[in-house]
Amino acid sequence: MGRFRSLLDGMTMAAGVLAAIGLIAIGVVVAAQIIGRNAGVLVAGADEIAVYSLSTLSFLGLAYTLKDNGHIRVDTFLALCPQTWRVGLYRAAAALAAAFMGYLTYHAGEQLYFSVLFNERSQGLLGFPIWIPQIAMVFGLGVFALRFVGELAAPPPALETERAQADARRDREDA
Repeated sequence: MGRFRSLLDGMTMAAGVLAAIGLIAIGVVVAAQIIGRNAGVLVAGADEIAVYSLSTLSFLGLAYTLKDNGHIRVDTFLALCPQTWRVGLYRAAAALAAAFMGYLTYHAGEQLYFSVLFNERSQGLLGFPIWIPQIAMVFGLGVFALRFVGELAAPPPALETERAQADARRDREDA
């Protein structure tokens, strides 16, 4: 499990770095558009690049955000459940999410395959191959699905928070 976890962490970090590069690309394109507009120069295809960069960063950022506990989680329901149910419910939700993300990854991969097979191109001014942003989508969804598989073995965040609060209370009492 340690090898899987370290491989998953590496893939998650790579996806996060690529998502950050996508965000930087959007900033550069928007800045170029602003400067170009003020200089009377048209930046051809800027909207298309920005849209595909946004798509790229959205899918690649999913797994990194999950690892960082940045997704919105509804822990209120877990807090209302008996302690003995919480881990099981969390694991069931993670398994369901992993299965659903795996399903989406499969079909996104299938779409990628057909885009390469038929050499699909974007409708915009640049007309670049559609498979380029689709690679990011498939990779991002795949790492996200694997991250949920990893969540099956991790302690639920709601229970970690409760443990941290209990440890803090114990530390205050000991002091």
